[in-house]
Formats: sequence, structure tokens, C-alpha cells
Amino acid sequence: MFMEDMSGMDVTDVGWDIRISPTLKAILAEAGRFYAPWMVANAAAVAQGAKEVRATLEGKLFVASSFPYQAKCLLVAVSVICLSYRSNFCCYLLLFCLFYFLL
Repeated sequence: MFMEDMSGMDVTDVGWDIRISPTLKAILAEAGRFYAPWMVANAAAVAQGAKEVRATLEGKLFVASSFPYQAKCLLVAVSVICLSYRSNFCCYLLLFCLFYFLL
């Protein structure tokens, strides 16, 4: 459990349905194909001081203004993963992001 339940309800950790529906799988696959690579491209553009992001996703060029807040969101997301799983890989990934995108 990642955080303490503050609802006041007596909840057990038994009987939860942990299956992932086909709809949720499709949404996560879409995020993996488009959103995650776009976030990385945006963070790289922000780190380079570029005013716009250019990324080729599934063979098509996408162009938009760079967005510094989203670059910070990527670092926070990687940090949360690193702290949640405490794996060496996640920590190395976090360090890579910090050095690559911020220096």
C-alpha cells in the first residue's frame, strides 16, 4: 500500500479484482506509444532551450510548443517510480533524466 487510508472505512486487502480490462490495456498501450515518447521529446526540447518540440511518433511528425511544466512532470513521475520500487534500474533512469534533461 502506497499511502495510508484516511477514509475511516474498514477496508481489507482481500477480494480486490486485479485483472486489467481490455479497455484499460488499450489506453495504457496508447499512452506508451504516444504520450511517454512525447514527454521525453518535450523534456529534451526544454533542456535544449528549444521553443518547440518535434517528435516522430509512428511515422508522423508532431510539432508543438515546448512545455517546461510537462518536463518537470516527467522527472516527478520517474522519481515516484524510483522511490516506490527502490530498484537500481529506476534510480539509474532518474539520474539519467536529471543529467540529460537538466544539464
